Amino acid sequence: MKLGKRKLVVNRCKWDPATDYGAYWSDELILQKARDLDIPYEDLYAALARKANWDHAIESNDAILVCGTGHGNEQVYTGQDGEALLTRGREEDGELMRGRFGAFLSCVFGQAADWFMAKGMRGFYGYTVTFYFLASNYPNSAAEGFFRADAAVIISYLKGGTNKDRREASDAAWDAFIASADAYTARYAIWDRDGRIFRGLDDDGPYLPEPPTFKCCVCGVECEVCGDLITHICREHCPEPPQPERPWWCKIFGRLVGCPLP
Repeated sequence: MKLGKRKLVVNRCKWDPATDYGAYWSDELILQKARDLDIPYEDLYAALARKANWDHAIESNDAILVCGTGHGNEQVYTGQDGEALLTRGREEDGELMRGRFGAFLSCVFGQAADWFMAKGMRGFYGYTVTFYFLASNYPNSAAEGFFRADAAVIISYLKGGTNKDRREASDAAWDAFIASADAYTARYAIWDRDGRIFRGLDDDGPYLPEPPTFKCCVCGVECEVCGDLITHICREHCPEPPQPERPWWCKIFGRLVGCPLP
C-alpha cells in the first residue's frame, strides 16, 4: 500500500537524551526522505508530540504511516514527557490505528503488535526488547548506524516497497551495520536486530516472514542461539576499537608509579 496523498505522521518528542537523538535522526533520515520524495508529513516535534495532537494529526490527515522514537513498554508507546500516545487494550487506540502502518522505535512496545494487528492495523514494526544504541557527543556518528538501520523499513515504505521489500531492506541495513562495526558496537546492534518484530497484511492475507535465524551476515555460519552468534561475529569479524591516546600527564604519572601501559 502506497501513501499517495495520505500523510506520514512522525513522533519527534524531545525531552531526554534518548529522544534528543531520536528527534535529530528522524529528521535527518525519515523526514528528509519524505521531502526528497515530495511526500506530505506532519512533524510532531518536541512539545507538539502530545496525545491530543497525535490523534488529531492521524485522523485529520487520514495518515497511512505513523512512526517515531519514543519510550515504551509492552503496553504503552510514548511522546513528550512520557505521555502515552498508544496503549494496548485501549479500544480508542485500536480504532485510531485501524488500516494504518506503524513503525515504533521504542523499547519493548513490539510486544503489543499482535493486539493492534487484531484491531485492524495494516502493518506493525517495532522491538520486543530494550533498544540499545551507542552515543557520545550529540548527535554523533556512533548513534547514526543504529538509527539508520532502524529507519530502513520506513524508507522502504516511503519508496512504495511491499512487506517483503521492507523486511529485506531492514535485514540488509542491520547486517551491513553489524559487519562494519567494531566488536563492542556489534554486540548491541545484533541484540537490536534480533529483537525486531514484523507484522503486516498483503492483499492476499497476512504477511508471514521467515522465522528468525542466527546466521552470520559475513560468512554464513549458522549458530543455535543469539548469544553464540554475537560471540562468533565479534571474535571472527569485528575490528577492535582503537585504543584512546593517553594524555602526557598520565604517561608521566604512569612511569612514576610503574604503570605497564605505554
